[in-house]
Amino acid sequence: MGQSKLSLNKGNPLWLGANVYNRQYHFGINIGEKEGALALEFYDINGNKVLSINLQDYSFGGCFAIFIGNLPKEVKAYGYTLNGKGILDYYGKALFKGEAYKYLLPQRKNKEKALYKAHNFKDLILYKLHTKGFTKDIKSFKSMAGTFRGLTKKIDYFKELGINGLMLMPSYDFVEKINNSSFVTEKINGLPNYWGYCAGNYFMPKQEYLYNNSNKDFIDFVKACHNNEIDVYMEFYFPGDTNKALIQEILAYWHYNYGVDGFHLIGDGVLISDFVKNGYFKNCKIFFDNLDYLENIENNMANIGNGFSVAMKKFLKSDENSMDDAIYFLSRENKNFNYVNWITSQDGFTLNDLVSYNYKHNEANGEDNKDGAENNLSWNCGAEGDTKKKYILSLRKRQIKNAFMLLMLSQGTPMLYAGDEFCNSQKGNNNAYCQDNEVSWLNWKDLQKNKEIFDFVKFLIDFRKKNSFITNSTDNKQLISYNKEYPNISYHGEKAWFFQKSSSTRTVGICYHNNKNTEAPYIYVGYNFYWEEENLALPRLPEGYKWKKLVDTYNKNEEGNNYGDFNENLVDKFSIKARTVIMLIGVKED
Repeated sequence: MGQSKLSLNKGNPLWLGANVYNRQYHFGINIGEKEGALALEFYDINGNKVLSINLQDYSFGGCFAIFIGNLPKEVKAYGYTLNGKGILDYYGKALFKGEAYKYLLPQRKNKEKALYKAHNFKDLILYKLHTKGFTKDIKSFKSMAGTFRGLTKKIDYFKELGINGLMLMPSYDFVEKINNSSFVTEKINGLPNYWGYCAGNYFMPKQEYLYNNSNKDFIDFVKACHNNEIDVYMEFYFPGDTNKALIQEILAYWHYNYGVDGFHLIGDGVLISDFVKNGYFKNCKIFFDNLDYLENIENNMANIGNGFSVAMKKFLKSDENSMDDAIYFLSRENKNFNYVNWITSQDGFTLNDLVSYNYKHNEANGEDNKDGAENNLSWNCGAEGDTKKKYILSLRKRQIKNAFMLLMLSQGTPMLYAGDEFCNSQKGNNNAYCQDNEVSWLNWKDLQKNKEIFDFVKFLIDFRKKNSFITNSTDNKQLISYNKEYPNISYHGEKAWFFQKSSSTRTVGICYHNNKNTEAPYIYVGYNFYWEEENLALPRLPEGYKWKKLVDTYNKNEEGNNYGDFNENLVDKFSIKARTVIMLIGVKED
């Protein structure tokens, strides 16, 4: 095929990648210090080369850019060769039929983005998942296993649970086979890079996760989530040598072309200052691991660090000196930015394993069990791993419910880790970065097996949504004397309004008040992580109100649930079993 009908003009070296401008295609690539004959090649639907353009006359130092008009209709893909060998286009948006170095011409944009408004942080219930691991169960997902199409199939599940925001672990096109990684470990030794916290083809979705080898699968997934009022967020890892302008261009592309609602940014290449007062991301949520030491942060930003996780794990396992941090993280707030609270994530034990193992069991990772954190702040409740002892299994189940009480009744945005709501286990592996198998894949049979936990979490999420003031109090001052006016939040011990703590204190009552909530303007949560039964006092309610038990992680009501109607009214004080959480609501008397 000749080039006579083509319109060829020098392009803009600042516009990298393949794009469409005024009915012309623009191609730009930066090869840096590499030298040789660079060619732009085009392919038909069968992958056959139909056109090749020498880019020597379209160079700007190490950058090459060209406008092409009247590109033949038979052209479906493009690629670059240097001295006759294929090279990567880091701005490539989609591989052509999964072939290396061949890329589809620009795809259509997701126009749904302009119509969708993501949830506010205060209303958001996040759910973190691995796209492949969440959907790899063949019996549940069949041909859609391990794909974005499989995630779309589970939208009704997210809605039933009460989730309105998904946080996807790396789902851009990262490389699964690598020799080393500065983020996960330095001893991967050829094992699969299952998590994906590394560099990659940042502009395209993970090709393995596509059902029909088309980026449209991801577009349809985002659209389906938005149609069901579920936000979509993604994690990106950028090494320290990543170009800062490139990072912003990548994120802007995913936000404006795919409709992704925000990003958790990880790696040494990320500078928080690049996103402060940045108009491109004004309507986009940005999550960082540490914002506490910075000022003048935008209110679309959130701290997603592990402080809450560490504090709650210590409190849950009854460590000494854990009360101060527990109270702080349950009620912390910042006027400049937001907090995301989570207890478990991929980096550590699942929630079920947190209460089932004292020690990590990472032998399958091939590093002699030397990888992964040594101190997991976990407690196995009396036996390591699997057991048939009923009292241990009962205690573990109670501790899981206690953990969800801590998470769902904290100020800030809660984030669940996929599978925790039905006791998913990795058999004690706390660093499953290379386990692309049943160790990391969710077993959906566990949902029916542990439906009791799922229903409990579902209830708490619904309660949180209906009583959002409990997680957005603006006055966390502890009163030290009786007061006719209830504060937004107050702390209580064996005496109402008096809370004295020491290094051995493991019991506290927290009362929340909001006079704008007419159904339950008073909520009291009693936490006892001591190994013996304790007593807690109740503040006296205004005339016409009474305390009514709503949740008890130790006792069940007549319906066999730890939540709902217990037909039990309390007056001045109550006893609380060891390692138990109780929630009361102040309601109007009949």
